[in-house]
Amino acid sequence: MTLREVFGAAADAADVEVAALAYDNRRVTPGTVFFCVRGFTRDGHDFAADAIARGAVALVVDHPLGLGVPEILVDDVRRAMAPAAARLHGDPTATLRTIGITGTNGKTTSATAPRAMASAAKSWPSRVKPRTQKKAVPGVTWRLS
Repeated sequence: MTLREVFGAAADAADVEVAALAYDNRRVTPGTVFFCVRGFTRDGHDFAADAIARGAVALVVDHPLGLGVPEILVDDVRRAMAPAAARLHGDPTATLRTIGITGTNGKTTSATAPRAMASAAKSWPSRVKPRTQKKAVPGVTWRLS
């Protein structure tokens, strides 16, 4: 995917190929766009030169650095990360089916209907706890049947 396809009109260098995105300079590999995120104690702009040395093909910055690679100038670097990641990876959340139930009272009762629907589908993956478990297991996908 090209820089222009990931960042739209903000990217002037249309022919630069993008393989990955990173906000940690130590994770930059050739073809990566590096996001210069400002933190509480460190500023990602200070690590831009190292990111380029590691193979960064472009930088996302909130002020020009002039380091010899294309720079995407944005108001908020942190805010620019999610849309870029969605475009680069084909927006996987567009097809993600989720149900969230929150509130003070009635959560268990309200969860009964989605559980029954998921169980009837027999193939809908869900991160819910099975009835035999006391707690949901983070990062585990359960198939209801």
